[in-house]
Amino acid sequence: MGIGIVTLMFVFSEKKMHRNNAFQRRYPHHPANEIHKLDLEYNSYYFGGVTADRLYLGNASAPMHLLAMDRERLDTIHRVLTISNPDLDFRYLQTLVDSTAVYCMDGTVPVIFQADLTNLKGMKQPFKIPQFIKAVPIMGKAFVFRAYDTQTGGNIIGQFSLDAETKIEYYPNILRAKGDVFFDTDGILLYNKQLQKALYVYFYRNEYDVANRDFSLDYRGRTIDTISVAQLDVRAIETKNEKKFGKNPIIVNIQAATYGKYLFIQSDRLGKYESEKMLKGASIIDVYNLQSKTYDFSFYLYHPGLEKLKEFRVDGLTLYALVDHYLIEYHLDKNIFNIDSKI
Repeated sequence: MGIGIVTLMFVFSEKKMHRNNAFQRRYPHHPANEIHKLDLEYNSYYFGGVTADRLYLGNASAPMHLLAMDRERLDTIHRVLTISNPDLDFRYLQTLVDSTAVYCMDGTVPVIFQADLTNLKGMKQPFKIPQFIKAVPIMGKAFVFRAYDTQTGGNIIGQFSLDAETKIEYYPNILRAKGDVFFDTDGILLYNKQLQKALYVYFYRNEYDVANRDFSLDYRGRTIDTISVAQLDVRAIETKNEKKFGKNPIIVNIQAATYGKYLFIQSDRLGKYESEKMLKGASIIDVYNLQSKTYDFSFYLYHPGLEKLKEFRVDGLTLYALVDHYLIEYHLDKNIFNIDSKI
């Protein structure tokens, strides 16, 4: 009886976390259609970057391994990276590709090794950089990054460049905490190269921030969900000087990607009239217009028979998704998505 009561409480709490009848999505007819599916054999791959002709995947289990794929045929080329100082105390070494450059980075060391795509041997770090949680290349050798703010105990957005050792700037005006300064500002850092804007999507509330290229705040956007204050149960462990969740928080925005004037946000929060069965074989993607500052529509990203969506990227009218150990390519309907080539 005790196990049954606990199970029922868990089920009802899960339904509460996923269900919200206060908003209603708009679903156009088939905006995204699957065109290719490739078995990667391993589920440890993540997106490293997208160029005009290739898609790059890094591997969390093999950090020095880079998988390059022809975007038309999805033919694969396995490449091996070497770094100038492999004996550092790495915690999570991640590989990113931006245009013709490739970067290996770990924000806990902190270190960013760089090289040209034509030669991946002996990658070097040119300058000392600050510690970071997440870093995203923006233009040239400049990066926008998210870091732990030692003064406030929260998160902060900054910028540094691999061209100049002293060029490190912080922007405390972007992220805004309404509750716990760290967990409440936890989220997803993106950079939109077409609009030249930095984006930050909060995990636990219906908000995202948009900053200009000079990192002045453009505006704070709202998603269609109604949770404006994060539902967090944060407990302090004084003996370890740590904080943790007392119970699982409600995640409003799971993942995000951006391209052109669009911001794509994955959410498993069910709106009015939506069936919970859909989440077993599809992921919900909400689409926001960064220029008009509005919610446009939503669509189901179908992956029947597979587990939940791990990660996705958008480039033009192509959406790439990692689900289980598969890479799935979807085509976005040009009659629904207005991808302006002039942006």
